[in-house]
Amino acid sequence: MLNDTDKDNPTNGQYWPVDNVSEFGPFKIELLQTRDIGCVVNRVLQLSMGDRDPSIIQQFQILGWPPDISTSQFTSAFLELMIMIKRWQEQSGKGPITVHCLNGVGRTGVFCASLSACERIQAEEVVDVYQTVKTLRKQRPNMVETLEQYRMCYEVALHYCDVNVNLYNC
Repeated sequence: MLNDTDKDNPTNGQYWPVDNVSEFGPFKIELLQTRDIGCVVNRVLQLSMGDRDPSIIQQFQILGWPPDISTSQFTSAFLELMIMIKRWQEQSGKGPITVHCLNGVGRTGVFCASLSACERIQAEEVVDVYQTVKTLRKQRPNMVETLEQYRMCYEVALHYCDVNVNLYNC
């Protein structure tokens, strides 16, 4: 989850329980664990529906992403979120991840493009944010909406190279 919640805005509301259990029609969501890790909150939720086996969901939420100002100052925290999610995915053996923000294209696009670009750096030692965003936009138009978001994708890729300078020749 790539945005903070806002109790006064129904499009940006909280869909998980604060303490114990919430029910939404046939669905029951139970909060099993919450960990604050810097500007990231990691929640473990259990989703149940009727007699079906419950599913365990790991939710990672980044807090404090500035809505209207430069996002470049947020690069390190954002890269850390990406690393946490990839580490969890590798350790758990779970399948694909779900990424969301308010409209599903701006911040979600930054996350998907940045993650894809960093994976390409790791696999091929190539930095090509332009092609990464172009490919994402073929699947979902408007991914990475603003110049600031596009710039952030480059900054995350560059920061990834800086962090891994001994591994890659970026």
